[in-house]
Amino acid sequence: MTWWGPEDPQGLTWVAGNFSKYYPGYSVEYYSIPGAGGTNAKYVILGMLEAGKPPASFQAHFAPEVLSYVEIMPHGPADFVNFTPIAIQTGLLSKGVTEAVLAGMFNGTMFALPTNVHRGGMLYFNPQVLAEYGLPIPTTVEQLANETLYLASHGMSCVWIIPGGDGGWDQLNLWEYIFLGLAGEKYGPATAAQLMNEFLYGVLNLNDPAIASLINETNYYYLLFTKYDCPGWQTMTWSSGLAT
Repeated sequence: MTWWGPEDPQGLTWVAGNFSKYYPGYSVEYYSIPGAGGTNAKYVILGMLEAGKPPASFQAHFAPEVLSYVEIMPHGPADFVNFTPIAIQTGLLSKGVTEAVLAGMFNGTMFALPTNVHRGGMLYFNPQVLAEYGLPIPTTVEQLANETLYLASHGMSCVWIIPGGDGGWDQLNLWEYIFLGLAGEKYGPATAAQLMNEFLYGVLNLNDPAIASLINETNYYYLLFTKYDCPGWQTMTWSSGLAT
């Protein structure tokens, strides 16, 4: 059970075929539920778990999200495979990033294995556009905002592409990227990562004036950037945006 998008069936077919090749006693059937970040798939999976008909395996975000699946099962952790011995055998615990591995463990038990480490907190841009207007590559959120306003003031009607067709997943990502960027500028990358993890776990101290200020600043820039979103992209997806 996966939420990989419409551009991924070939990859899924390759994975299924190779698994059966190396493990001939097993066959693989995959079911893809559209929606970036599992916007729809998560609730399908939770419903199957709650109904007592869990998929044999399913995609999840490593770390906090896995706990919601564990907690909904009748016997909790006992209903899941303990991947900790496999993680040790493959060298994940000794060669992986310790903090990342620990974030995916609960009371020392790992119920999910990360399949890859890929892009995170990243915005894509077209350097040719900046060069055409004589603008440098922005290195701060404020500079990114200033260049956004500059392009808009020079008649560009499509400064940003912020897709919203996957239940707002890309819009949420943008907010997180701004939050990470501002936190990184203020406190450095390590503290920024810690604040983001606290936000994801729901334990960020919202009563801290510095945190409140950071969130307000994030909201300000988020509203500024989304103001210059290309018309019509509220219903599109990230894969189409990347192609454009």
